[in-house]
Amino acid sequence: MIRNESDLFDRIKQYILPDLIKSPRSSDKYDCYCPKRGLIIELKCRSVHYDSLMIEKKKYQFLMEHYTYFGEKPVYINATPYGVWFFKLTKMPEPSWIYRDMPESTKFGKRKKIKKWVGFIELSQGVNVTERIAPDWDGNSPLVR
Repeated sequence: MIRNESDLFDRIKQYILPDLIKSPRSSDKYDCYCPKRGLIIELKCRSVHYDSLMIEKKKYQFLMEHYTYFGEKPVYINATPYGVWFFKLTKMPEPSWIYRDMPESTKFGKRKKIKKWVGFIELSQGVNVTERIAPDWDGNSPLVR
């Protein structure tokens, strides 16, 4: 069972990217990186499954700018109750952005609504790695709680 981004990180490290390293600070605009493969990664766990997954524009822009300046490839990894998807952001079109009321943060208890630019990525644009990252998942109970 994947409960949060820390659990997701542990599974990715165990099953796919053994040299994965967490970002040094919780306030960083990315969650982890993989020096061997030159990846910079944003992780998300969703308690509800959607066919289109949201990404904040400021996080997307940071990842893409990091790629431009440092060459580390930006990856967005998203877990839902029905699976885990990898998105190689340089291999897909930039999302269309909309300005929407959103919680300030899903972490740290910051539930006050603020305006944010967000975009949506279709599951079909990613690679489903559920079987690799959660070989013990039976497919009947939710993967993310």
